Amino acid sequence: MRVWRGLFLVVLFLGCAGSAGAGASDGLLARAMALNSGLRSYQAKLSATLQLQTFPFLSFTLVGMRYHKRPNLDKIVFSSGLPALGAQFDKVYPKIPSPSSWPRLYLVSKGGDNGRTTTYTLVPRKRGRVTHVTVRIDDADATIASMRWSYVDGGYVKIDQRFERIDGNYLVAGQTGELDVPAYKATLTSTFRDYRLNPSLQDGFFKGA
Repeated sequence: MRVWRGLFLVVLFLGCAGSAGAGASDGLLARAMALNSGLRSYQAKLSATLQLQTFPFLSFTLVGMRYHKRPNLDKIVFSSGLPALGAQFDKVYPKIPSPSSWPRLYLVSKGGDNGRTTTYTLVPRKRGRVTHVTVRIDDADATIASMRWSYVDGGYVKIDQRFERIDGNYLVAGQTGELDVPAYKATLTSTFRDYRLNPSLQDGFFKGA
């Protein structure tokens, strides 16, 4: 059960990591916050392949839809792959706060710039399982290149992202991720396609997500 729950969280972290920005007084962060300012909502087809790197070395692919509405409403509905597995996602759906709320929830500090990306560290103001989140923001287009969640048990979840520009908006096209915790290791590859921008999504649609 711990293995399956961990895999649920990997996919859902990837599904929620497409936003960029934070509320600090910083030029790059200000640019990141301004991305996709006219985008109120979207939906996209999602395909995610998970591979356990430890016993029982399972591999499977889930296909579904990802929905997002500003500021913090997200939902993933899986339709094929392992329906029984997909049906459990809403129960363990991790709530990733909007970047605009990061200064309220985290202590945000700026790190180094390697000439391509700038690193930021987010330390939760409220103590919990996550010790800190390391974020790399692309210097050129202000999108989030990667995020890494570090946990008190020494484990982590890491995501690398690539974006495409659709009608002037930067949207996630693909992600690769890895999970490394004491009980198991796993990798994940996901793709997003067929975006529909600003669909009419009622708040009630996300109830229970």
